Amino acid sequence: MIYVSKSTVSRRLAALAAVMMFASPNQALASQCAQQWSKFADVLVEFGNSETLAPVIARSLADGGCRVSGVELPFDRRTRLSINSITWSGHEMDRVVTEGLPPRNVTLSISGLSRKSAMGMPGVDAEIDKYLATLSADVALVAHWDEEARQASLDLLSIRMAQGDYITARAVVDNVDFGSKTKMQMSAGGFSIPNVNLEFETFGTFEKLLADPFGSALWGRSEDRAERVATMEGNVDLLPPSI
Repeated sequence: MIYVSKSTVSRRLAALAAVMMFASPNQALASQCAQQWSKFADVLVEFGNSETLAPVIARSLADGGCRVSGVELPFDRRTRLSINSITWSGHEMDRVVTEGLPPRNVTLSISGLSRKSAMGMPGVDAEIDKYLATLSADVALVAHWDEEARQASLDLLSIRMAQGDYITARAVVDNVDFGSKTKMQMSAGGFSIPNVNLEFETFGTFEKLLADPFGSALWGRSEDRAERVATMEGNVDLLPPSI
């Protein structure tokens, strides 16, 4: 027969309680991160990606944020997006999971965003990847929504290329309501953008996007650099004075 003292049992129960107290929040946070990433992935599929994303593990961070690593997304029939890591945090993130609505505020960071060939033919992939090699970037986004003021603020959108090229944007959007899906749909037709600030600097890297739809719209299709710059300046002149 084995005798166990009450003090020994008490110590073991206390130790077990301590383990559960410290482990459960982490497990709960990890589960929340996985649910949030699942919702984000659904949005990415809905907006332009026809394929379901490959599974990744969502991890909780010590500061309460979440991170996924090694993400790959279909981009077009020739290429895919490769991302080293995506880190995010925010206030009332449960709205994303339970209601499909934006959080009150969100901070998001994308590290090591690049495009890779997806043709599946080594020779072709190598040629495409030479073109894409200079297009790696890091992305940061900070935004919040003021319910009482019915105002959404893009506090920062930053895209920085490996060579130093960058785009930063800040904006304020009035008359927006994210209180419910119905209110969000109703405000979609009545919002206004009273203030936008855009900074853009390139050392030539962005010109490599010339063959892409965005680049063609911004720069035009001319082979002459002066004509491309003139086209871009003309497009900038078309923007509202508030920008």
